[in-house]
Amino acid sequence: MPVKKRIVIVGGGFAGHAVFYGLRPYAEKLDLVLVEERVASVMKPELPEVAFAGYPVERVFIPLRSSVEHHGGRFVRGRVVSIAPAENRLFLQDGAALPYDYLILGLGAIKDYDAIPGFREYGHSLCDEKEAPRLAAAVRKFPGGRVVIGAAPTRLPSYADIPNLDVPCEGPVGEAMFMVDYELRRRRLRETSAIDVFTPGTLFFADVGPRVHEKFAPLVEERGIRVHSNKEIQALEAGKVRFADGSELAADLAIVIPPYKGQAFLREAGLGDELGFVYTDLEMRHPLHRNIYAVGDVNARAIPKLGHLAVMQGKIAAASLLRELFGAGEVPPYRPEVFCIMDRGGHEASVILSDVLYGGSRDVVYSGPFAKVFEWSFDSFYYFTYGHVPPEFLQRGLEKLLETFSS
Repeated sequence: MPVKKRIVIVGGGFAGHAVFYGLRPYAEKLDLVLVEERVASVMKPELPEVAFAGYPVERVFIPLRSSVEHHGGRFVRGRVVSIAPAENRLFLQDGAALPYDYLILGLGAIKDYDAIPGFREYGHSLCDEKEAPRLAAAVRKFPGGRVVIGAAPTRLPSYADIPNLDVPCEGPVGEAMFMVDYELRRRRLRETSAIDVFTPGTLFFADVGPRVHEKFAPLVEERGIRVHSNKEIQALEAGKVRFADGSELAADLAIVIPPYKGQAFLREAGLGDELGFVYTDLEMRHPLHRNIYAVGDVNARAIPKLGHLAVMQGKIAAASLLRELFGAGEVPPYRPEVFCIMDRGGHEASVILSDVLYGGSRDVVYSGPFAKVFEWSFDSFYYFTYGHVPPEFLQRGLEKLLETFSS
């Protein structure tokens, strides 16, 4: 019997799940290993509901070991601290070495809260399972006042074939501002409160095109939310947010999306750029180490940092592996697009689909209760199927509906 190729997937988020489930039909012919330092995957799109809508944080956890082992894989709990590409081995924090034939890096990105002076004392965020409940507690006790929401810039390396943005993802800022507005109105505190939003870029939501902005702007204006552009956060202080241009915004509650960075050990191993993000070809393969793939936020091509792109890249990496190992199937082309569902509190949400950032012409948004149903359906499907995304034909059907609604 031939020796099975060992495929090691590092990371159990959207990207890691997409690769694992893409390879699962061949699990009996492969030695599939998923490595993750946490026992559960975190459904990050539901963290705003934890922060603002009263969801228990346990609602966003998907257990990994049981689902991986049920589908023929092996789960290894551990933190990867180094990789030796020339030896085809990675090393865990406990000193264990794990050899591989193929390595898929789905580590995500690190949210660098400590890069913002004063964040730990005066700031809140909603980017992980620790910060979202902390923000929820602050919102519950908030008596009304001045709310400031925004994102710190991330100085990403420049690549000729990858768009560059001042902020890797401003979607959480959009959800935060609408959901804070909804909560303050629900508690009859909105008239005595102010909501200011800042962006380091010249344009808020720079990853979508003019038609989305045209339809989105009235939703912001009618809620009295003020948007400030070209504002690079310098520090958080008691009662205020200070910016690099010398200006300030008074803040009784400051919600900030921190800068993103990759893993230092990827840079040290010669796999990542100066921030630790991995540049790949369009099949998500490292240009020098051809048995190493990178998918999701850790991939430099994932701009903006979206779950939708993570799943897309994971499916491509899995297809590339299956074609190489078994001559099976075709590798889908990489056609990046911004596709996100933004909760706006209560029964309202907005679904956005745009590929303008990548030179395309699709640029649509649909807002209303139907969009909330889309969000609930996707999140519920992902949760109850342990990390499966809805079938491709359903997503394409949704895109057709969006284009119809927006025409």
